Amino acid sequence: MVSLDKKFKTVYGTGIYAIAVAAALACNLISSVVLSLVLSGEGREVVQTALGLIFQAANLAVFLAFILIKRTKPDILWRMGVKFAENTYSRTKSAAFATIFCAAGVIFGLVCLFFFASLATAGQYVLSGLGYKLAPQYSGAPLQNVFLLIITVAAAPVCEELIYRSALAGGLKKRFNDFAVAALAGVAFALMHMNPEQTIYQFFLGFGATLLTLTSGSVIPAIIMHAVSNLAVALNMVGAAGFTHYFDWYMAVFTSDGWRLGLSAPFLAAVGLAIFVFGAKLLKKYANRYSSSGEEKAVEEKQKLKRGIEEEKVGFLASNAAMLLYTLGLAVSLFMWISIFVSRLNMA
Repeated sequence: MVSLDKKFKTVYGTGIYAIAVAAALACNLISSVVLSLVLSGEGREVVQTALGLIFQAANLAVFLAFILIKRTKPDILWRMGVKFAENTYSRTKSAAFATIFCAAGVIFGLVCLFFFASLATAGQYVLSGLGYKLAPQYSGAPLQNVFLLIITVAAAPVCEELIYRSALAGGLKKRFNDFAVAALAGVAFALMHMNPEQTIYQFFLGFGATLLTLTSGSVIPAIIMHAVSNLAVALNMVGAAGFTHYFDWYMAVFTSDGWRLGLSAPFLAAVGLAIFVFGAKLLKKYANRYSSSGEEKAVEEKQKLKRGIEEEKVGFLASNAAMLLYTLGLAVSLFMWISIFVSRLNMA
């Protein structure tokens, strides 16, 4: 068994992100070639959806390959409430800790759906006004619907959260505060999807998921949040009755005309952002209160100070290599995003 005992550095997190972006670019090029060889119609749509699995497999492969080669793993991964199980607290309290944060994942996912959908719709109106051709309404075959649900509800939440929350945010947290990390990871996450229509919504989804990850110390609540959000959207796309009724109601109430949209979009977004921020602060307060004793906290502070001194000795070059990799990944993502935006303008 490979020993993963090396310390996970900021540059490792941004390195995984940069490699994942390169893999995404390669997957897009392969998809374009494959789709050019497939006849139009139902078969092409099924192949196009199935190719999404390759993209998620590439994310997972990048993550696993990097940690095995470097013999390290992110500080933030699966376990929640580690101190409950290993030190002074009981497994019952550890389970309660995990339950609260998993429930927070569900709540944050629902908050994202309700409070940021109107702002995303407003963004789509702006794109349309610029001459951007929006994607046609989804109408997939049964097999395509199966692939869609597998990708959006299972593969994407796990594989993408490992890259953007466990690796990227887990690395950035060593140098920035929680809200700065959430913003940086949210921008990277939104641009990675290379879909101008979804960029606003994906940013807030990434922002909230990062706050959950940093406060819980685990990627699991973020996976749950991501899955809840994607499940609702996917079920609406495939025509599940309850979800189509909800989205029809939402559109009628908040986005049916210009004045409704103009009033609701910024208001709902502000409320949703406030819920994310104050919710994260409450969760962090809870985690700090119950995750360790006062004596353990003192030890942790000393260790943190020691790590900070050691990181200072690393020097200017290593410190900036991490942000250089982040900037490089962001630049490539932005370039692909702009390319898709321009191509959709030409289709209008």
